[in-house]
Amino acid sequence: MFGSAFNATTGKYIWSQWVGHQTFSSFAVADDIRGAVVYFGNEDYGLSCFNATTGVPISVYTTEGQVRSSPAIWEGKLYVGSADFKVYCFDDSPTVPMSIDAWSNKGETMWSNETLMISGKLCTTQVFTPLFAGESATYQPGIPNATVQVTILSPSNSQTNLTATTDNMGFFSISYNPTEAGNWGWVISYSGQQTTAYVYSEAYSQWNPVEVTSPNAALPQVTQSPTPTTPPTTSAQPTSSPTQGSSLVDTPTAVAIAVVVVVIIIAVAVLVLRKRKSSGKP
Repeated sequence: MFGSAFNATTGKYIWSQWVGHQTFSSFAVADDIRGAVVYFGNEDYGLSCFNATTGVPISVYTTEGQVRSSPAIWEGKLYVGSADFKVYCFDDSPTVPMSIDAWSNKGETMWSNETLMISGKLCTTQVFTPLFAGESATYQPGIPNATVQVTILSPSNSQTNLTATTDNMGFFSISYNPTEAGNWGWVISYSGQQTTAYVYSEAYSQWNPVEVTSPNAALPQVTQSPTPTTPPTTSAQPTSSPTQGSSLVDTPTAVAIAVVVVVIIIAVAVLVLRKRKSSGKP
C-alpha cells in the first residue's frame, strides 16, 4: 500500500511512498526542525515517520503487534496503540542547543540623537548535512516565529525589555533611541521552546556595550571675546629710549638749552663791545 500527498488547495499530486502491506491508521502531522513530518502505523507491526514534504522515510519503530490506531500528538509527545495490548508514548523531542548571533548598526559608539538598530539570528548550534534531493550544502537552521527578548541597560541602570519575532529564516531586528548620554549596553535572550519534534534550549547573545555621546559634546566651546581696546597712538616723531646709565636727553630739551646758550653768548658779546667803546679802546 502507498501513502500519497496532495496540495490541499489545488489538489496537485506531490509524492507517493510505500507504507506497508495494509494500513488502517491515518496520518498525524508534526513540525520538525527540517520541516513537517507525518507518523502512521501499519499491519507490519511498525510505526513509521516520513518527511511530509518529500515523502522520504526518516525512521520506523516496531511493536509486538499490528498498529491500526492513528497516532496522536500532545505537548511534544507521540501516543499510539498497538495490537500487543500496549499504548506507546514517544518523546520525539530531543534537546537542541541554540545560539544567538547579534550585531548593531552603531558598534560601540553613537550619538544620543541616533537610532540604535539591533539585529540577529536565532539558530541551532548543530550543522546539518544534506538529507534530501537538491540540497548541496550544510546549514545551521534558523528558528522561525520564535520570540526573543532584547534587554537594554541605561547609564542609570534602568532596564528596558523589548521583544521581537524571528522571520522564516530565524532573523530579527528591533530599534531603540537612547537619548541619555553615558554607558549603555544590551543583550538578547531566548527562553527556549518545545515543539512536537524538538526542545530548543535557552540561548543568550554576548553583552554589547555602547557609549552614547551628546552631539553638543562634539562642538567647540564658544567663549565671549573681550571688548577690544583702542591701541595707543604712535607719535610721528621717533623717540629713543635711553639705556641704563646714559646721560642723553630728549631732542626738544636739547634745542631749548642750545637757544638759551646762544642768547647768553650774544648778550655777553654786546656788553663787551659797549665797554670797549666807552673806554676808547679799539
